[in-house]
Amino acid sequence: MAYVISNAALGAGSQPINVVTTTQRHPLGTTVIAHDPTYGVGEFIYLQGVASTAVGSWVTFLEDDWSTALLAADAVGRVAVAMAATVAGTYGWYQTKGKAVGKALTGFLDNADVYATATAGSVDDAVVVGDLVQGARGASAVSGGLADFEVDRPFTNNGEFFDSTALTATTAELNVNAGVTAGTVTASKAVVVDANKDITAFRHVTVNTTRTATNVGTANTGTTAVEVGDAYNHTTILTVSTTLPAIAGGANLAVGKLLYTFPAGEIIIESAYMSMGITQTQGNINADTPDGGLGTVIGSGVVATLDGTATFENIITGQTFTNCTGTAAVKTAIPTANVPLVIAAAGAHTVYFNVADGWAASGDAAALLAGTVVLNWRFMA
Repeated sequence: MAYVISNAALGAGSQPINVVTTTQRHPLGTTVIAHDPTYGVGEFIYLQGVASTAVGSWVTFLEDDWSTALLAADAVGRVAVAMAATVAGTYGWYQTKGKAVGKALTGFLDNADVYATATAGSVDDAVVVGDLVQGARGASAVSGGLADFEVDRPFTNNGEFFDSTALTATTAELNVNAGVTAGTVTASKAVVVDANKDITAFRHVTVNTTRTATNVGTANTGTTAVEVGDAYNHTTILTVSTTLPAIAGGANLAVGKLLYTFPAGEIIIESAYMSMGITQTQGNINADTPDGGLGTVIGSGVVATLDGTATFENIITGQTFTNCTGTAAVKTAIPTANVPLVIAAAGAHTVYFNVADGWAASGDAAALLAGTVVLNWRFMA
């Protein structure tokens, strides 16, 4: 290249574009326009050199002292191309606009984007996030370690495109969008639907539940409720820690404990689950094996089982408990006869845990009742 400076203001003593001097000939940061018969018009800036600079070395430079550093990975700053071997202690010109000849690594292709590399002063077209030299593009393939480039005041910013006071995401967080194919799931990448709003290749999807406070019931004292669903489709999860009514003992007896009351209106109970344990407190009924279940009416009367009154066990039929020392009876069921239970607006909206047995002598004044009940139900109107 034979760039000739066209700035008349520099005078006859101006330092030629491709010449290095140990004496500063112009104010640092001076910018000139020069012309080459082959490469056309270019813009050049006068800077201090740095060790190992060669013709075509890419550098970053600072405007506070106009010093240079060989371009390297993760660099930040304005970028220029050395027009001579401007090493430390010398001064020379660096190209910032026009068609330049710069150092490139083996395999660099014509029309490629330009990236800083771990080889100081040389660039490549291998994509490295954060190392793009913006305002530069390949204009030929590499030959002999050099290639042609089109430059327009290039710079690199290590991937920081936004005002750091406004952007809190890291480069790594933004890169979850890089390499995403719309409609296809890629490991560790963001998900983008295709034109049909479809996605394929999910492996597992966990859907968080939505809690609702609309058309919900009321848990009784000693029971807490978590309501999941919407205003019409409900799953109510009851955690029970309470006591049973007094059991006289020495006779058949049914007792019940209110757990939950549905809201007013038409209700359908579709299924239910219970895992409930009874724990004696006085040492009398340890070995009893009572019949326990869920119903809409409280258990009562001189009976040893619940099956004599349908509403004592119309949500979950009576299950035989192993003992009364805390072992849970576990059951999942569709209400009696495997038919969802319809509760009319005027019907009983209560849910009781009922239990009956021919209790051992002396019974128990306040046996503990603990466990979980899950109700799947719908509010109709």
